[in-house]
Amino acid sequence: MQYRNQHTVPESYLSVWCDPETPAGQTPYVWMWTKDGNSSRRRAPRNIFRETDIYTMELPDGSRDVTLEQMFSKMEQEFAALRRDKLEQRVALSPVERANLITFVAALHARSAAQLRHLQSERNRVVMLAELIAEQAARATPEQRKAMAMLAPPPSTHSWSLEEFRALAAEPQHPTRLHPRRNGHNVAHEPGALRGSCRA
Repeated sequence: MQYRNQHTVPESYLSVWCDPETPAGQTPYVWMWTKDGNSSRRRAPRNIFRETDIYTMELPDGSRDVTLEQMFSKMEQEFAALRRDKLEQRVALSPVERANLITFVAALHARSAAQLRHLQSERNRVVMLAELIAEQAARATPEQRKAMAMLAPPPSTHSWSLEEFRALAAEPQHPTRLHPRRNGHNVAHEPGALRGSCRA
């Protein structure tokens, strides 16, 4: 299946670290060492730092949305060409090329498995706090609920429901999967839609 194996560290980035003394007829490989430095092994870049469908979103109809992986693939191709034609030749970058390089480096950080685990941990924490608030609201007296309502953001404020946050926490690799809502309506395509605050 296309785009099934997805790299958390791009193959195009890893390829430059291949052993220049790779024997003829063998697939170029990099050396992977244990943290203590006591053992190592050779692996081809295409076989390391990859996970199955880590950036794939499953749609309601069961189909796979690989938009994010395709975006990363395009960035990797642009970086490979930029490194070959400009960086390795010590040629000055244009403003657009510099922006592409910065975007690629930023994506390296955002797409890592460690970063995805961090996002999931943070979103799970938000869900936990939201569930705690919901439990307290359920036990509150009418007077307490009235006081709590006064602390809620105005109706025009962008927000997510608790159910949406739960779904988002389950798939941290998709920070834009769900869109904030205003008065129960999706506002993802309104100007400045992502600039408001969110509430669980």
